[in-house]
Amino acid sequence: MANFQRTLSAVAKGQVIIPHIRAEMAAPGFKGFDVTVRGWREGHREFDGWFHPSTHATWTARQLALYLMHGSQLPQERPDVHFVLAVTQGSFWHELVQRILLRGEILRRNPGTKWKDPIEQQVEIPIRDPHHNILGHADGRMVTADDELFEFKTTSSDRVVKSYRDGGEAYLREKNPYGYYSQAQDYLAVTGLAKTRYLVLGMVPGFPMEEFVVHADPRFQAAQRAKYRTAIEHASRGTLPEACCGIGSKESKTCPAARFCPIGKVTT
Repeated sequence: MANFQRTLSAVAKGQVIIPHIRAEMAAPGFKGFDVTVRGWREGHREFDGWFHPSTHATWTARQLALYLMHGSQLPQERPDVHFVLAVTQGSFWHELVQRILLRGEILRRNPGTKWKDPIEQQVEIPIRDPHHNILGHADGRMVTADDELFEFKTTSSDRVVKSYRDGGEAYLREKNPYGYYSQAQDYLAVTGLAKTRYLVLGMVPGFPMEEFVVHADPRFQAAQRAKYRTAIEHASRGTLPEACCGIGSKESKTCPAARFCPIGKVTT
């Protein structure tokens, strides 16, 4: 009964994904399937010269220019066991949710693919914009709305899920945790679509979920594109855009490109 009430509440709020997941996984005839666990090296990204919104969407023009000029020399992320476990559980839940939504015809299947193919080939949407040097992928595209992408995120905090429940798009825009809002806007700008439907799942007892829609923000997108072009043009000339922090500032101490920036060199 409690699950039924939650499903009714989700439908009343205009949610599409959560009611389907709850109904599918609670069904006595739920059919299992294999989920791939990928090794660390498969998910590790070497420098390729592209801006990846999942990593770079919140970087400044100066940081991005330094990335283009010195990317292969920037410090690589060194995984510890906690990071690898976090990446592994995130990958597992992504595929589980994507396959449930694909089987339920909530997500579109990419043309020419079959159920046995890797889930990335089946549902994920390539994001590529050579003019702004953007490369990435969205987690899927909705069947239920022609103008919606799909993005799935996990969190280890029940408080964060509650913040999404209370604020939805406004919380994502104002807090921009992990650059998610910037990433969503980059993906929408490249695809030309109007919305992204977000699903957030808490990795805590009860597995709370929240679903909401993020709308395209043309002004934000224009600022992002201008930032990327500024970085590209400066890097091509071997110059740096204006400084984005000061000597000794917190930003200068945590900057991923500090090793190659005059400000970062003085600070460190």
